[in-house]
Amino acid sequence: MKGIRIPKGITLACAAIALLGAHTSVRAEGWPAKPLRLIVPFPAGGPADVLARYVGQKLGEDLRQQVIVDNVPGMGGSLGMQRVAHASPDGYTLGFATVGALSVNPAIYRKVGYDPRRDFTPVGQVGEYENVLVTGATQPYRSLKELLATARATPDRITYGSAGNGSSNHLSGTLLASQSGVQIRHVPYKGSAAAMTDVMAGNVDFMFDVPVTALPQIRAGKVRALATTGAARSPDFPGVPTVAELVPGYVVVGWAAVVAPAALPADVTARLTGAIRKIVTTPDSRDHFRAQGFTPAYLPPERMGERIGADLVRWGGVVKAAGAGID
Repeated sequence: MKGIRIPKGITLACAAIALLGAHTSVRAEGWPAKPLRLIVPFPAGGPADVLARYVGQKLGEDLRQQVIVDNVPGMGGSLGMQRVAHASPDGYTLGFATVGALSVNPAIYRKVGYDPRRDFTPVGQVGEYENVLVTGATQPYRSLKELLATARATPDRITYGSAGNGSSNHLSGTLLASQSGVQIRHVPYKGSAAAMTDVMAGNVDFMFDVPVTALPQIRAGKVRALATTGAARSPDFPGVPTVAELVPGYVVVGWAAVVAPAALPADVTARLTGAIRKIVTTPDSRDHFRAQGFTPAYLPPERMGERIGADLVRWGGVVKAAGAGID
C-alpha cells in the first residue's frame, strides 16, 4: 500500500516462507522418483501378503513407479510395523497394516516398538474381513445355540482352538465367552492350520477361522459352519447366521490398510490416498479381494486414524480380560 513501509525483517520472513512452500511443492511434484517399498509384516503366500501384492502392483501402475513388496514377519506383524515406523517419511516406505498389528499387538506385547497413533500416517483402509465359527463334522452341534447351551451345562468343558495367544481367533473366542456368559477353554496352537486339523479330528470342539481357509474344509464336509462374526450375514455363507443374531452386540471385523511413517508430507499423502481409493473402488478389484477373504472397504486417512484408536481401546480391554499379554 502506497506510503506504508514494511519492515525488512518481515519482508525476508515472508520471502522465506514463500520459498519453503515452493520447495515443498517441487519436491511433491517430483515424487516418486524411484521405486517404493511396501513392507508386509507377514510371511509370503498368506491372504494378507497376496492382497498386499495386488494393491502394490496397482499402486505402482497408478504412480508409474515400481512398488517392491518386502516381507518382514515376526511378533504377529509387529516387526514389520517397527520398520515402517522408523523409516524416513519421504513417501518411499509404506506398510500394509492390519487390526492385529496396529490395534491388538500393543496390548499383547509389553514392548511393541511403536505407538500406533503417533508413529504412522494413515493412508487409507483397503479392506475388511470377518471370521467364521466352525465345528468338526463329527461333533453334535448343529447351531451356535446348541453349542452355547452345552457350554452353559458343562462349564469349562467346551474347547476352542486358535493360532496362538492373542490371535484374532483366540480373541474372537474370548469375546464370545464374555458376551454370552459361558466358560469355554482356549487351546492355543502354532498357527491356524494346526488348530483346524484338530477341529476336523474332533480333538477340540470349535474354532474361529478366516473364510478363505475355512471354506475348502466346509465344502469338503470336514467342518460345519455355525456362525459368522460380521455385522451382517456373509455373502460367502448366506444361510449361516451371525453370532450377533444370538449374542446381541457381538461383532468381530478385522481390517487391512496402507500406512506410512509419521510426518509424511500432506501432498504426498493425498497422492497416495487418491491412488488407494481408486484401487479399492474399482469393480475389477472385488474378485481379487474376495479371493483372499477380504471385502473391499475404503476409509480415508482421518477415518482410518479414528478406527485405529477405537480398536486400540476395544481390543486392549479384551486382551486384558483374557490375560493374553506377552512380556
